[in-house]
Amino acid sequence: MSSREQILASIKANKPSLIELSKIDKELFVSDIDLQAQFKKMVEGLGGNLGALDSRDEFILNLIKLFPTANKNYSYVIEASGFHSIDISEIQRPHELEERLMP
Repeated sequence: MSSREQILASIKANKPSLIELSKIDKELFVSDIDLQAQFKKMVEGLGGNLGALDSRDEFILNLIKLFPTANKNYSYVIEASGFHSIDISEIQRPHELEERLMP
């Protein structure tokens, strides 16, 4: 018997029996917390800000206002596709992104 077979046989022989999962009372996790308000409070507490936007164009305009001196732009947000000045699909190695972003 090979080492591999011995290890597998040992694992199979010492396999614990299945046990029933614990019962969890879902009512313990019901809460009346406003998650959006809590998230906004946490972001603002860290110095960030949140706001509702009505359109993709408004989103892009806000990005431009936030970073007025940026000459190279990229965002992972799908709605920001018109904002990109870098095509991430062209990046083949990590350092290329840095090279394109650095002035």
